[in-house]
Amino acid sequence: MLNHHISLLWKRNLNKVYFDCTNYYFEIDLENDFLKKGPSKENRRLPLMGQALLLDENQIPLDTEFYPGNESEKPYLRNRIEDMKNRNNVKGRIIQVADKGLNCARNIYSAVIEANDGYIFSKSIRGKSLSKVEKEWILTSDDDMNKWIDVRNSNGELMYKYKTAKSLTKSKRIVEYDTYTYKCKINIDDEKETEFAVKEKRIITYNPQLARKQRNEILKEVDKLKSVLSYKFAVKEEIGDAAKYLNFEAKDKDGIKVKIATSLNQEKIDEDLAYCGYNMLITSELDAPVEDIYKTYHNLWRIEESFRIMKTYLEARPVFLSNEDTIKGHFLICYFSLTLLRLLELKTFKDKIPIGQIIDFIRQYKITKNYDESYINNSTYSKTFEGIKEILGLSKLGNLYLSKRDIELLFKTDLDVD
Repeated sequence: MLNHHISLLWKRNLNKVYFDCTNYYFEIDLENDFLKKGPSKENRRLPLMGQALLLDENQIPLDTEFYPGNESEKPYLRNRIEDMKNRNNVKGRIIQVADKGLNCARNIYSAVIEANDGYIFSKSIRGKSLSKVEKEWILTSDDDMNKWIDVRNSNGELMYKYKTAKSLTKSKRIVEYDTYTYKCKINIDDEKETEFAVKEKRIITYNPQLARKQRNEILKEVDKLKSVLSYKFAVKEEIGDAAKYLNFEAKDKDGIKVKIATSLNQEKIDEDLAYCGYNMLITSELDAPVEDIYKTYHNLWRIEESFRIMKTYLEARPVFLSNEDTIKGHFLICYFSLTLLRLLELKTFKDKIPIGQIIDFIRQYKITKNYDESYINNSTYSKTFEGIKEILGLSKLGNLYLSKRDIELLFKTDLDVD
């Protein structure tokens, strides 16, 4: 119903859809059928509920689903998109955009083979997800086979740079073909193994601002470990206060106690530092310009911000509920509020006023009615006033004294629908 009324005012653009998941911890001790303990994004060891969120191309919420916190988030990408297309009678091809946490062979198969859609996913460049040849290529400087292309802002400052590889040889040299063929075997129904191949383009990007951020995070963690380098402390960090019920000792093959030695994994630290700022994007859109793909993928920040808004401004947590229907009702209200705020931000205010400022303005804009039917404006003046006045043409929004007619005009502003 909400989507229907939104569509009456603004046309939904479903050429691209953005998807991500998060979870919420509950301030209760025991699990139930809906709240389960699992990996928490805040490292809380409490029962969790997961939320899958789908945005349209304009980053307006389109659909959501809630699920037990111990379930994998990966199936919800294909389930939500399939359900959305069926309920909205979407027949055309769309581009699915998601982070590396949802990048798996089953989701790629679902997007390209089953749904005839496309995808833009990020791919981890650490660990064993890439071959040695591919990792070497990422760090390779400019040569005849590897050309970094700079993208700069109007002041000439480097925003990011990129290079593409559509295929890699097993040697140390890089050779570009028309496509990179991703091959994989999956069990679709847990019985029959299916092998498939997808042509995709791989893009490596380097963002200097991201590099600084990631480098500082790594060095901060290393400094923390140096100050508390002990096996017992590391275990306690992992399992919490339950560590007090464990004994820590090591024995050699003859049963003689030996001292446990701990040290930093400098090789791993150096590897992570080397790849700071780099990211790999994989896409089925072979002919799309790289800069368009980059911009499309980086619009995922809106969905991450949406989760932050729900968890902070809309006070979706802390949660003390345990009944499933009550929980879903609470989060459904938060989802509706988020959708309305996004419409205000992106449609009414043309993305010129940040959503946090809109919320602060709504909460503090107060007027008092006088005995003579006039009103006194008790709100605190801010820069947000000027933005709203300019965009909506409400010249008297910040006036100290308001007439009844002034108040009526505040609530009769026409929506600029496009």
